[in-house]
Amino acid sequence: MTSWRGYVRPLAYVLIFAAVLGTAVAFLLMRGGIDAMRERSQNNLLWSATQLSLEAGRLEATLLAYERGDGSATAADVNLRFDIVWSRVEVFRRGTAAQMLRDMPAAYETVTLL
Repeated sequence: MTSWRGYVRPLAYVLIFAAVLGTAVAFLLMRGGIDAMRERSQNNLLWSATQLSLEAGRLEATLLAYERGDGSATAADVNLRFDIVWSRVEVFRRGTAAQMLRDMPAAYETVTLL
């Protein structure tokens, strides 16, 4: 009968190696996922900022048209444009973008002034 004690040390080495390898693979997979989330968040922030800028321009154009009084814009149009701009501002105040902006004090201060 062969002794099982001769197999314990090599088996322990194999298990330790497998654990280290598994940890390394898990770390690399997690790091890749974190990098992908960071990139998506930055794209989301850029998209939100672009939308806010576009809607602010549309509000300004609507206000100017309403001020001219030529009938091309009504008070309801101005209210709608203001509501849309305000909803875009709220994204920066309370959404995912807000958390990212808190890491940039100058940008967050600008948003709080809005």
